[in-house]
Amino acid sequence: MQKKLFDNYMIDSLGFILNTKTNLKFKGSFNKKHNLYKINLYNTKEKKDKSFYLHKLMVESFISEYNEKIHSIIFIDGDKKNCSLDNLKIATKDQIIKTTKNDLSISNITLKEIKNNIDIYNSLPTTKRKIILKYIEK
Repeated sequence: MQKKLFDNYMIDSLGFILNTKTNLKFKGSFNKKHNLYKINLYNTKEKKDKSFYLHKLMVESFISEYNEKIHSIIFIDGDKKNCSLDNLKIATKDQIIKTTKNDLSISNITLKEIKNNIDIYNSLPTTKRKIILKYIEK
């Protein structure tokens, strides 16, 4: 499955970008600082390159419900190098908190309490710890 991005670019469900003018297929470069694929595409209208994160392009292209203001993008297998559509899903802050709590088999505890309980917090996978830090209740 492919979707047109803009100008001379298509994106497929495996996370590859196709330049329809040159017929070259690519993923961009892996940005070690952000631990994500970053891609530069030339915008002919503005006559300049524009940078995108591949996972965000994927979601914007294939998941119509995505709204950047209310959704986060989740890598299902935790591997940020795997930008295929079947490894990406969107979730709201409330969905993420509920899932994290369900995974821990807890309900009457805040994320701040989880973070403050060092035993529980350290037993979590890194991805769950990052979610807690991102959405911690103040």
